[in-house]
Amino acid sequence: MADPVRTHYDKSAHHARPPETAGFRAACNAAKDVWLRQLLSPGRWNVLDVGCGRGGDIGKCIHLAREFGARVDSYVGMDVSAGALEEAFGRLEPMQRELRFDLFLCDAGSARWDCPNESQGLILSHFSAHYWADTPMRWNHFWMEATRVARRGAVMSVAVIDWSVLARLARDRALTTFDSCVQVELCNPAFFDSACLDDLDPHGLKIQVTLPGTLEHTPETCIHPQLLHDTPGAFGWMLQRHESVQSIVGRIGNLETTTQVEIPALDPNEWNALNLYRMYSFVRL
Repeated sequence: MADPVRTHYDKSAHHARPPETAGFRAACNAAKDVWLRQLLSPGRWNVLDVGCGRGGDIGKCIHLAREFGARVDSYVGMDVSAGALEEAFGRLEPMQRELRFDLFLCDAGSARWDCPNESQGLILSHFSAHYWADTPMRWNHFWMEATRVARRGAVMSVAVIDWSVLARLARDRALTTFDSCVQVELCNPAFFDSACLDDLDPHGLKIQVTLPGTLEHTPETCIHPQLLHDTPGAFGWMLQRHESVQSIVGRIGNLETTTQVEIPALDPNEWNALNLYRMYSFVRL
């Protein structure tokens, strides 16, 4: 894990989220809520949250489980930031009578995950997988560990920055801004010199993404969509569905859900920024 990533999230821990990002974050959270509702089914769930950050997704899982007449038996969160895990503990501690939980510091792209074999029924990796996809070795390690800890029939939900959107930005020479909302800088000059962007190896192509009001640039990588179609199959996972976060949010008003999902009004910059992200779901065969 690159030190700047750990440093960024340690520094931002225990600080209120910038108000400028409230609409964008609310839209992403609503998209995850709707997405998980389409993936989950009744039963008892052990949840592993890879790159859990402040632990915000556990509330969604518990809420949805109750909606389905199911329950979350256990939650394991892992993250590279000790500061973020401290906040996650504060969020989870009031639930300890009804929920077994554990949090541990871990670089998901290189370390062994602290979970027993075939123990997890739901694995989440929301807006974090790009941090450990910077080399093929780390990307494959992620899938090997996910395969080891997932039981048969387990579901994995992955949200990543979409390479194809970034490629279009570079091809159109929109090199530094994305509608004034998300700053995009590809740090590998060869990316801009290539006549065929689709042939480039996406591993190691660093980008800088900054939403308005965030503390500093956070270095990230991008993932070619083909990696999420081809790699999982080699480890015994089947791709179920995938959709852009923008399209999920666009459909929320037309969805029939048992719980009302509220989306604040988004300005054009925030709306277009949602198109940078795509959600994938897989099932363990």
